[in-house]
Amino acid sequence: MRERLVVTDVAWMDSGVCIAGYVGQQATRPVLPAGGGIPWAYLRDESGTLVEPLTEIEIDLLEATPSPPHTEDRRIDGLGRVRIVRRLPEAEARAFLRRVCRDAVTDLFGTEVVDGRYVRPGEGHASLGTVRVLRITWLDLSRDEVRDRDQFTLRFDDAAGTSYRLRVTDLAFREHCRRTWERSNGRRDRAAIHVRERLNDAEEIFLRIGLSRPFEPQAGAGHRCYLIVTGVYTFPSYLDARWADYYAALSGEV
Repeated sequence: MRERLVVTDVAWMDSGVCIAGYVGQQATRPVLPAGGGIPWAYLRDESGTLVEPLTEIEIDLLEATPSPPHTEDRRIDGLGRVRIVRRLPEAEARAFLRRVCRDAVTDLFGTEVVDGRYVRPGEGHASLGTVRVLRITWLDLSRDEVRDRDQFTLRFDDAAGTSYRLRVTDLAFREHCRRTWERSNGRRDRAAIHVRERLNDAEEIFLRIGLSRPFEPQAGAGHRCYLIVTGVYTFPSYLDARWADYYAALSGEV
């Protein structure tokens, strides 16, 4: 069924991209039947324009496939194309995030957030949410040499005053950090300070928080759904390029 989705998340996955948003008031995450990330090719409209956050798109959504806490999943067949309807003006985007946000991370999922890090599979009523942030207290940009990937970790205080330390999968944020440390002569510490200060200079900071799929971090630990930051939004924006510029580079367009 062709439906309109306001996109709030465009996030990195090992095998593609994760997008999510709202159909009306309903949080929705398009998923492929086989799981895994959505290919970049599916996220282009007929003109070749890539889907961006805080835009309204038309997308073919099939049946819901909830598995708590991941209650937002809707199947897509991965065929055809999305249609980009419009980009939300800044004032509308800001009002939208204010409307859907909460002050506390603990109010997002409908179940206990264990150690500020994870939710137990099978519990809760949501795996996506928006939180208002008081401040970003630390940003770590590091390299996992074993898995050959960059890692991005934010420490922040939510509007309720509770501190969290979470990995970031927001694609534009990650690419912005990479470009910043390239301009800092490879000094990741300097780049991290610059990005953190830029975030905190904003009038408002919103983070999209999602839950990973269940996995067991080590034998006997039990399966867990870890909290991750899937979207970083500030007003005015901390980004120094268009979303399209970041995504074009990541998708291999340039």
